[in-house]
Amino acid sequence: MKLVIWMNQPSHHQAQFFDELNEKCEYFQVYYYDKIPSTRSEMGWNKDFQIKSYEKYIDHQEFKINLDELKNYIHILPGYGHSLLLKLRKEFSKNGIKWIHWSENATPGWKWYLSCYRKFIHAHYINNFALGALAIGEHAKNDFIKWGVKSNKIEILPYSFNSLISKDPDNEIIKFKAGRKAFLCIGVLYPRKGIDLLIKAFAQSYKNDPEWCLVLVGNEKEGYNYRKLVSDLGIESQVLFRGVIPAQNISSAYYACEIFVLPSRYDGWGMVVNEAICCGLPVIVSDAVGASTHLATKDNGLIFKSENIIELANHMKAYDNHELIISHSLNSKKVFESFTSTFFSEKLINVINMWTIR
Repeated sequence: MKLVIWMNQPSHHQAQFFDELNEKCEYFQVYYYDKIPSTRSEMGWNKDFQIKSYEKYIDHQEFKINLDELKNYIHILPGYGHSLLLKLRKEFSKNGIKWIHWSENATPGWKWYLSCYRKFIHAHYINNFALGALAIGEHAKNDFIKWGVKSNKIEILPYSFNSLISKDPDNEIIKFKAGRKAFLCIGVLYPRKGIDLLIKAFAQSYKNDPEWCLVLVGNEKEGYNYRKLVSDLGIESQVLFRGVIPAQNISSAYYACEIFVLPSRYDGWGMVVNEAICCGLPVIVSDAVGASTHLATKDNGLIFKSENIIELANHMKAYDNHELIISHSLNSKKVFESFTSTFFSEKLINVINMWTIR
């Protein structure tokens, strides 16, 4: 198989999946049309990402579409949100070049409706010209159907990786815990991630509880002051604002804590859930997290209704049961074993083969 993937920027989250495809495909190429932005660097991403032999940066403003060169490959396009992608979609469709859509679900709310016409147009292109659409989870599949994509044109292909770099538990977190058990949340500290919900739920269940604390890893977006919320709730001694941990060291945070929580109001997928179960943590996630329907099973975690602080607080309280922590921890590792890049790279190749012969 000769496969080309077009991506906005390099990502350590995709690296192992791409390595697997490079090994399995006759020809494999990844084109990046943007660099890693400062917002990602502030999250701990390595801005000096070293690209591999099968990866290449292109200048999207200067890039000339060479149909004679590109017609021999199958192309994966990550949506319709960039001018280059629109040009590629148009030229590939007009000239019978095989292409596939691959993305998360679109941001819900008013933003979804503001660009609904673009979704309907993209669905038309997928239905009539693309081999199919790859949905990053069930949430994305359901969203594609809302765009108008035919359900028989959709297959699920989530984000995945094979392993994390193993690091010793983070010293700062261990020192802060002082023998307590810890809930962990990793991500940018701002409303979309539901940080306020988590802090309030923790205060509701564990204020002044000597057995538990809360660890927040990530950068706080300008304009939000969660330290004040923590102070107002009187839980300063129980909440650690750890700051950013570089991506290559992130396992140190998971190994230092007992339970992972992702309380997002919206999250297209949530790779931190993959990371958490890889490290054997039970997970509590909101139903607005794309990964929730795939990685939080009844055997390794709990799902709560997004924005429902009472339900979140009750789920957190369930882990007062030490046996439940042990059971869910073991099962998280089992869930991860069936959710690797090795598996999903093979699935992608099988799906493409199926689409090309139907």
